[in-house]
Amino acid sequence: MLTISFDFDGTYAADPKTWTQVVKLLQEAGHICVLCTNRPPEWGDQVTELVGGIMPIVFAGTESKHWAMRNAGYHVDIWIDDLPAYITMEGLPFRGT
Repeated sequence: MLTISFDFDGTYAADPKTWTQVVKLLQEAGHICVLCTNRPPEWGDQVTELVGGIMPIVFAGTESKHWAMRNAGYHVDIWIDDLPAYITMEGLPFRGT
């Protein structure tokens, strides 16, 4: 079983229909899928609207995605992110898409 993290802006949001099918396929295979975004919770309405109920959501805010996921109890095996450098970068303010 793998834990797979999906980014939102520029990744999941770029093609939600296809990514939802991918997530469901991975879940059927027994993997854990979690969406992790640099957005803070107060900017999360669109995220929750598109992803809520499909997989858990972690809002990293200015914390690195790596530590936000760890603090939420996830050890990520695979990251799917259009900007992978942001996974370990701290202090990123979300400015919108």
